[in-house]
Amino acid sequence: MLPNLSIGVEDWQRSELINSYYPEGMPEDWRYEFYFNDFRTALVSQDEWLDWSVEETDELLNSRRDESALYLKIDDWQPAFQTRLEQLKMKLGDLIAGFLVFDDQMDALMMSSLCAKVTRVSQQQVLSGWQWVCQGWIISGTPCGWLAELPSDMKQQRIILQDFVTSLPDKNTGYAFFVGGESIKMSKVQDLQTLAELLGL
Repeated sequence: MLPNLSIGVEDWQRSELINSYYPEGMPEDWRYEFYFNDFRTALVSQDEWLDWSVEETDELLNSRRDESALYLKIDDWQPAFQTRLEQLKMKLGDLIAGFLVFDDQMDALMMSSLCAKVTRVSQQQVLSGWQWVCQGWIISGTPCGWLAELPSDMKQQRIILQDFVTSLPDKNTGYAFFVGGESIKMSKVQDLQTLAELLGL
């Protein structure tokens, strides 16, 4: 478990961030280390983790920092993914901290086959146990924050963070919290991270 609330982004290799966050001309295999210098955790898109090469997984292991954690996103579950995930878990070990499932067709039995912490993100499906509702989305299962869009107003950000922490089943805030959406401004995500630190989360 993370020692405290850990802010990260969804799809850390999206073209928008390559153009605006990572330094211009930075080699692709240096991006992991650059990101891990700023953040401890990321939500990796399904397309990315399906295509990771041996070289990329080696680079991920070499670039990780203390308490680095990756969560894998599942948008459209296919039974063939099971073998791929087993390979990644064997290679990356505890660097893969859990899964966020956005596929409403994936049932509880399928999710149990992942043999890891699973959080469901849906507008209608719910896992038993912990639940948090934000921006019209129900996040349930293993506690993990996710925002469909990061408000620009710091007061709204504070309300969201405090609401998430209040929802947690214990006083431990050692969970990941991801910013998603069609567009992500990393300066705003860094502000959110600073706000969480100032709030002592």
